[in-house]
Amino acid sequence: MAARELTVKIGGMTCEHCVQTIEEALIDVDGILAAEADLEKGEVFVQFDDSRLTLQAIHDTIEELGYEIK
Repeated sequence: MAARELTVKIGGMTCEHCVQTIEEALIDVDGILAAEADLEKGEVFVQFDDSRLTLQAIHDTIEELGYEIK
């Protein structure tokens, strides 16, 4: 397994419900090992297996929820 870490800046996160929605959606993606959103910083930290998942797939998951990648 090739674990990789990434921090993604996100636009549109306005409350704790947004944080929970993003974290839960990312954790459900096969290949994501951890996801922790930070409302104050407007970003999400993601740990993932880059042999099973691309960066674009992570971005797509976030954008499908209605948030913007900055």
